[in-house]
Amino acid sequence: MEPEIDPGTASDSDRLRILMVAAEVSGDQAGAFLASAIRAACPGTHMFGIGGRRMEAAGVRIDYQAAGLGVVGIQEVLRVLPSLCSVLRTIRRMVKLERPHIAVLIGYEGFNVPLARWLKRSGIRTVAYLPPQVWIWKTFARPIGRSFDLVLASFPEELRIYAAAGARAVFVGHYLSSYLLPLSSDERRRLRASFEITPEERLVGLLPGSRLHEIRRFAPLFLEAACRLHETHRELRFVLPLSEPSHQEIVRREIQKVDGVPGLHVQITEDSHQAMRCCDLILTASGTATLEAALLGIPMVVVYRVSALSYLIIRAAQRSGLLCYSTIALPNLLSGKEIVPELQQRRANRVELVAAASQLLGDPFQRGTTAWELSEIRRLVCEKTDIALTLRRVLPQLINYRPPDEVARI
Repeated sequence: MEPEIDPGTASDSDRLRILMVAAEVSGDQAGAFLASAIRAACPGTHMFGIGGRRMEAAGVRIDYQAAGLGVVGIQEVLRVLPSLCSVLRTIRRMVKLERPHIAVLIGYEGFNVPLARWLKRSGIRTVAYLPPQVWIWKTFARPIGRSFDLVLASFPEELRIYAAAGARAVFVGHYLSSYLLPLSSDERRRLRASFEITPEERLVGLLPGSRLHEIRRFAPLFLEAACRLHETHRELRFVLPLSEPSHQEIVRREIQKVDGVPGLHVQITEDSHQAMRCCDLILTASGTATLEAALLGIPMVVVYRVSALSYLIIRAAQRSGLLCYSTIALPNLLSGKEIVPELQQRRANRVELVAAASQLLGDPFQRGTTAWELSEIRRLVCEKTDIALTLRRVLPQLINYRPPDEVARI
């Protein structure tokens, strides 16, 4: 049995040690939020592992910069397989040298679920944060739950399904809900002015995704759609947020291809949340951005496209009942109905994207209805919970460990 540890007085080698693994940008963002909560819950905790610059800024020692490994699709994983093998070797080395008490695995289920099983066999307690989406993987809730000693559920329905499947699960809420709050009319007016958007203009956000292969796939599509929309809606301006500065050169080359369109203005920004708050409509790849837009109450059109082989495998899994839903966008999954247009595979083309966007831009009633339905998503997601307090209660239960003030009271 592990010895009791007091992180406030223990030596570096005896502090509570947590391995954190996040392999894509959204996981890096969530990992940074969680790291801050862990520090508030258990001061002195030593956190290290796989992630990106956001986790590093939050105090996690990053041994492998892997926030760009995320891919969507099955065949697409093959392209990053060598890097994933390198990540796995790094994790094995860290486990051997530092012997973490707990491993927190963030999202990226195709990699983290098998990793969790290996870690459990190695005697490491495992925690899932942003676990596999139960709306899609409900059939596998029981084996997934058994891969982890604890599931930190972001949604009430997620908590219910994992608990019913026998997993130990606690509700901590979604990290985005703590700071993605809708603006008042005055706040939004001031923010739009800071982006030099006049009251007569309307702003459309172009969000091709945070993964490199998504940007290469969707940035040209969104820019082509922007050209066509600008022809019929001259008051439109466009903003293209990029979470990783390294992706800007790729997008700038694509923008140069449409520079000849008179009056077309596309602004690149790194602050995606501030840009989204200014938007009247968002065109986005499926992913975390759809939940961000939903929490801000912004109507959107969602596109999803993977390789033909990946899609055939997904469709076969749906027909066999292994995958429970054909929808992809989180707002539609959470609400149980299509409240935002969703264009998959062949439908994810310029003609259908422009048509869906034009319908929303030209119909104030539909935009208002969509915004109201998105407000219900915020109600579902934003149940109040103190994540630091929850972690302070559950993390010590995973190992024979008590926080310093509890030790002092004994």
